[in-house]
Amino acid sequence: MKKPSDHIFRLIHAMTPAEKRYFKRHFASEQSVLTHLFDFINKMKSYDEQLIKQSFEDNVARNFKVYKVQLFELLMDSLQAFGSNKNVKTKIRRGLEEVDILLDKQLYDLAADRLKRLKRLCLKYEEFSYLIELAYKEFFVHHITIDQIGISDHPVFQEVEAYLQKLKNHNQLTFLGHQLMDKIRKISLGIDSIEKSYFEKILADKKVQQASESLPFQTKLTQNTILSFVATYLEDKKLLEESKRNNVALFEAQPHFKKTMAFQYIAVMRNYLNYCIEEKQYQFVPDLLRKATTYAQSNPNMAVHLIHFYYADVQMHFNLKQFEKIAPLEKLILEHLDKFNIQRERIAMLCYFYFLFYAFFNADQEKVSFYTKELEETNINLGNSFQNYLYILKMIGAFEDEDDDELYKVWQKAKRANPRNSHFWKAILKLFDQLIHQPFQKRSIFSHFIRESKQFNGDALWNIFNFHRMDEWLKAHQNGQSLREWMLNGT
Repeated sequence: MKKPSDHIFRLIHAMTPAEKRYFKRHFASEQSVLTHLFDFINKMKSYDEQLIKQSFEDNVARNFKVYKVQLFELLMDSLQAFGSNKNVKTKIRRGLEEVDILLDKQLYDLAADRLKRLKRLCLKYEEFSYLIELAYKEFFVHHITIDQIGISDHPVFQEVEAYLQKLKNHNQLTFLGHQLMDKIRKISLGIDSIEKSYFEKILADKKVQQASESLPFQTKLTQNTILSFVATYLEDKKLLEESKRNNVALFEAQPHFKKTMAFQYIAVMRNYLNYCIEEKQYQFVPDLLRKATTYAQSNPNMAVHLIHFYYADVQMHFNLKQFEKIAPLEKLILEHLDKFNIQRERIAMLCYFYFLFYAFFNADQEKVSFYTKELEETNINLGNSFQNYLYILKMIGAFEDEDDDELYKVWQKAKRANPRNSHFWKAILKLFDQLIHQPFQKRSIFSHFIRESKQFNGDALWNIFNFHRMDEWLKAHQNGQSLREWMLNGT
């Protein structure tokens, strides 16, 4: 049976409170079935079309597809009206329609005045495709008003050629960026290899090396993004930091682009923030977090992305051992995940891994069970290494809870998994085998494991284990301490 479309549910739940109020005030009616449908769907946590049909009269249920279409169109009309004075591109399109009306009425002086204002707006936001259309309209008005078509010196063709060249240049650089991303995806999936010469060729490309001062804003962003990817694979830390920092600086120098490129701004802030945390440049993190969260909180459509900055904050406090700051962040993140219904998104899973460590740190078995279950039930594909890491966490959880039966059961299941070429996986299974069968020798067992850990360098599973600080769990038991004692006093 075909699953009912939930597009109307997703649209309503994507609307901001202000957009919903505008709809209710200007497009809704208390007597309208569409208004009642809107209210009902707005209150739903998940989409259930059968429940909706059962809750309304038979006529609505029989013609529900029609009502869905009508409500969708009404909502789109409302959103367009609401955003007409907020979205720059909407303003431009509306302005072009107004120019056409004025031209039809032969009010050429008014059309010319409106074109000048639109042109300033388009130049400010570098909307070159609209500038081409504006140039031709200006050309038409110019000839009409001087009535000397044959001798006009209006530079329309030079202007259009310049705009086309900028669009062509941006398109070529964007295409190069997409080719680079395809290569990187194939490398991550193991179906292609890292070839240093390929990235060196990209770096030497004239399009990548052109002077950024002459480029439009969005083309500069693309150029810096390409440079950051290349720098990652060439292991050029100076270029990597410079390219990420430069993208942030672009938005700081021209803040009006934050309005039209909100998602790109959020991405730029995330990328530089992640770099600073990875490179332990914590002195820059608080200011980046403040700017990013302030922006996201003031832009309702971007509020869902606050989770990435909360996560970065958690990472920093973990790395700095500021554990007293984790609990309020944990509460904030769980509330945010619930509010936006993203408890099963990848970013949620990454948060859960950190909170699981924090639960081990606090010896809070209830939370250990909760986060382990959340991770286990996710349908997000985090890769085989993460799945096997989850097995390790479950074994650690049972070990810390001193539940020998559960530990043995999980260990038996884990043995059936077989990560390719993972020396760490074989060693960790052996570690728990020894802990199960030789429990009174655990300090020496942990000591031996840590001495042998150098052989795990480069192992993907070992990298994940270390990234989430679980190597500290090994060291704590090597020294006969709890994880909390070790983290606070031992290192």
